[in-house]
Amino acid sequence: MTLTRFYLKQHDRLPSLVATLQYADGTPKDLTGCTVKFLMRRTRGALAKVDAAAVVTDATTGAVRYDWASGDTDTVGRWQAEFEVKETASGKLETFPNDQSYLTMVISDDVA
Repeated sequence: MTLTRFYLKQHDRLPSLVATLQYADGTPKDLTGCTVKFLMRRTRGALAKVDAAAVVTDATTGAVRYDWASGDTDTVGRWQAEFEVKETASGKLETFPNDQSYLTMVISDDVA
């Protein structure tokens, strides 16, 4: 993954989250014939606050984008996140990052 940490202010929906899904050796995940979801939760064992479709922007390079929806960024704090790739032909899942870590989303309170 080219992204490990992402910062937003509370209630902001821009910029969109942009990432390249790749393996530890830097090889991109080919997303041809796949759907991708973005998931975000507070801590291990918590229910997902975000479980929504991501947009594949370039399948051969593993490029994806998640456009924040209303309510996604209303709660201040640190969040664990990941992308879940589903191969449509086989139904098999693969998660990124795939190295026992998570993306860290940090939502800070705004002044007003």
